[in-house]
Amino acid sequence: MELCLNYSIYLILFVLLFSCSTSSKLSENKKEPALKEEPLDVEQHLFQKKKAVEFFTKGSLLLNEGKAEEALQLLYEAVLYDSESLTIYIAISDALIQLKRFEEAELNLKKALKLDEQNLEVLEALGTVYLSMGKLEDALSTAKLILKQDPTNKNAFNVGLAIYEKDGRREELLQFVETYVEGIGYDAKMCNTIGVYYLSLENKERARQWFERCLKIDPDHLNAQINLSRLDISEGKKQEGLANLKEILKKNPEKLNALIELIETYRREDKYSEIIALAGTLESKDQVVKLYLAEAYFKEDQFKHAQKLFAEVPLNKFNVYFEFLAGDCELRLENYESALAHFNSIIRREPAAAQGYYGAGYILIQQKEFEEAEEVLRTGLVKSNADDLLKPMLAKTLLNLNKHTEANRYLERMLKEKPNDVGTLLEVAQAYQSAEIYEKSDPLFEKAISLDGENATILNNYSYSLSKREIKLEYALELIKKALQKEPENGFFLDTMGWVYFKLKNYELAKKFILKSLEVRGDESSSEVLDHMGDVYKALNKPKLAKKYYRKALDKDTGNIKLKEKLKELSHIDDK
Repeated sequence: MELCLNYSIYLILFVLLFSCSTSSKLSENKKEPALKEEPLDVEQHLFQKKKAVEFFTKGSLLLNEGKAEEALQLLYEAVLYDSESLTIYIAISDALIQLKRFEEAELNLKKALKLDEQNLEVLEALGTVYLSMGKLEDALSTAKLILKQDPTNKNAFNVGLAIYEKDGRREELLQFVETYVEGIGYDAKMCNTIGVYYLSLENKERARQWFERCLKIDPDHLNAQINLSRLDISEGKKQEGLANLKEILKKNPEKLNALIELIETYRREDKYSEIIALAGTLESKDQVVKLYLAEAYFKEDQFKHAQKLFAEVPLNKFNVYFEFLAGDCELRLENYESALAHFNSIIRREPAAAQGYYGAGYILIQQKEFEEAEEVLRTGLVKSNADDLLKPMLAKTLLNLNKHTEANRYLERMLKEKPNDVGTLLEVAQAYQSAEIYEKSDPLFEKAISLDGENATILNNYSYSLSKREIKLEYALELIKKALQKEPENGFFLDTMGWVYFKLKNYELAKKFILKSLEVRGDESSSEVLDHMGDVYKALNKPKLAKKYYRKALDKDTGNIKLKEKLKELSHIDDK
């Protein structure tokens, strides 16, 4: 909603009549003069009026030239000769406002009000002064006084709107609006705005009435159409609301708020493929749309597409959530330096945000920089107070540094606090697994499966852990089969299945599933999966193909010593 606030005071250039119109008005209102004086004779009276006009005219000219200080001196001279002139007080107040001497302006305007309590010009000027002084309640009261006399005064109406809006007084705002809106008339924009206010108060029925009223005035009012669609979606008429939004976009592809509303509806339902299908056709340059689309690509494991869009947006201007996604995207693509740059950026921007420490800690652990990881994670715990997120990772780090006593203290505390929480069990199990403390990790995996035997991530991770150790391979196969039933196109799960078959020496099936994993993930396949493919081809006595995949793996993980050793073993093999 756009609120128009016009606080300007326009100086009235007038001819001060010798017949003394102000005095006539005073006599009508039966008011005493501001200064009780002895009656003047006609000649003396005319002289004083003439001098007042003279000083006022000169002061007004200077005021028009922006010489407020000089003008003020002359206007003060004018009021000495005519202390009952409303116009002189207004001019003095205008000069004082220009000089930002608001308290003095207030005093002079109040003197003017004593001469004419109903004068709209004075009231508007006084309202401006109150606003400038931060006296919002006084400004609001003044706006209401103006509207009682002139219900069509939009400046006063906008002042009231702005004050209620600033203070978040929504219910009072609506009462104010409904009291005075009849005076200014129901235009379409106002009706839509009132509907938005009611929507913010969760009064959907009244909101709908105002949106519909808006569309009666202007059937093509797009914002009201979008707002009604939003209402339909929130009230369970999802298909109707989505259809209306799509129709709006079809006719008005530049209408970003319709697009964003549609995208946010799909986001709430995790329908990221729908977002890709929708936003991908619009080629929007809007940064928010790009971020939503990047998020959708990320959620659908299309990391290259996500990476490209993240690079087109100044992430530091948006919530750290999106920069964390950008960092995680680089991490999935094994661009560790770029990922770390994003996470460090989050730490600098938002020292209390745990995501930055989490991401940086994860990378340092992957790179086996455990001491650095410990430092980052301890700092994160102090500054973010995100124990649930960072303590498992710190414990993992401490285990790898052989600081078992402290690590166990963290992990055991987590288990004590949440003994049957599957997520906690998985976190702790993986911490022990990373340090190869399997006597503690395996029982935790088993407990997690007993509590949630349908959790595909747990099934996959435990299966992979068993296959790496070449134990309980038939059981590992059973676990990963169950995981794949849940997510048959999951590239990570497909690789685990292939690796279990590899350990079972069923190399043809191993090849089938690992190739399928590579097909699903494409360029985003990890060096680990490419390494697995190389091992399979080596076992199948196809050294050229093995060498090919080892090289691809090394391209993604250039510092991997084991891959270099495997390639060295095959250095005698002709690539042709």
